[in-house]
Amino acid sequence: MGRGVLRPDLAATHLRLDRHKPSDALAPFVDYYWIPRWDLRGQPPHEQTVLPHPNVHLAFEKDNSAIFGVVTTAASES
Repeated sequence: MGRGVLRPDLAATHLRLDRHKPSDALAPFVDYYWIPRWDLRGQPPHEQTVLPHPNVHLAFEKDNSAIFGVVTTAASES
């Protein structure tokens, strides 16, 4: 499931996380690409708590992108 995911056993019942290594040219700058996927249609909301590691995330979505810096507290997403 990945470092920092609290209750990875529970998380695995609600989402799938795929990780991919970068090309050799990007390896000095990128640890890996990760792609979370979930489908909660017909299910109650799920809140997942993680303990972020000191790194920066560049996120791409269908209509948006964002950069997230180092976080010093636990984060919850639902």
